[in-house]
Amino acid sequence: MATESIGRTIYLDDEAADRLIAAIEHEDAHPSKPARRVTPWGDPKKFMLALERKYKRDSSA
Repeated sequence: MATESIGRTIYLDDEAADRLIAAIEHEDAHPSKPARRVTPWGDPKKFMLALERKYKRDSSA
């Protein structure tokens, strides 16, 4: 089996191809739940104060 990925051909032996096909079929039959990632942005006022302190300090040097 050969497959093309990012412009390159990848050659798999029969055993690796069978494992890949089985994994794809399993994922199609039992899709994973989407990951819920929450980015803790924090307090915007504290963030702005920290930026002001950093850039005021850097600009005076």
